[in-house]
Amino acid sequence: MTNFSLTNVPTVPYIDGKTSPDFREYGAKRGKIGVFAIHGGGIEIGTEQIARNIAKRTNCSVYIFSGRKKTGNNNLRISSIEFASLNHPLFSNILSHIEKIVAIHGHNQNKKDIHIGGRNVDLKSKIAEALKKRLPEYHVITFLHEIPDLMKGIDPNNFVNLPQERGMQIELPQALRVAKKTTGWSRHEWSDLYGDTIKVAGTLAEIINSYPGGR
Repeated sequence: MTNFSLTNVPTVPYIDGKTSPDFREYGAKRGKIGVFAIHGGGIEIGTEQIARNIAKRTNCSVYIFSGRKKTGNNNLRISSIEFASLNHPLFSNILSHIEKIVAIHGHNQNKKDIHIGGRNVDLKSKIAEALKKRLPEYHVITFLHEIPDLMKGIDPNNFVNLPQERGMQIELPQALRVAKKTTGWSRHEWSDLYGDTIKVAGTLAEIINSYPGGR
């Protein structure tokens, strides 16, 4: 596996979309592979940081919707199907630019299960095999009959399946969505990953870099 050091990594050129006291929307249009975290911030804790970490390691495009409420961020949760139909110009602009997509999600079910859904079979297979090797103590699930309906990611209207080559979505347990605790959202979004979460981000980045234009 690749060395997961982030030394001498260039800054990602993020730009803001819609912003309010309750949320921040931001992203960067770069390569043809996109990494999306639409439940960032306090909605699905850690997914925002994983997406940012992957963006540091690759030339991927990236989009993040980050919940910033002190409490009740789950009220900002919008399904992947509904999100594609909302008026978010930054989201639409980045989505229309990419050819395949990796969507980062979190779940609160079995703490050892990693669910991998979506319609890009090659991308799913490569990521699943790499994670099985890197995290053998976790259960990487790709068979649709074993994945809960809300995590399958196969609906054609799910934004993960809208790019030309479609994509995959990964649902991570809490143990794989861990970042160092900080105070205030301006610091929290930049917080560093640690433990096995670093392995997840590094593995996803490695697979993205294996595709033409990913590096």
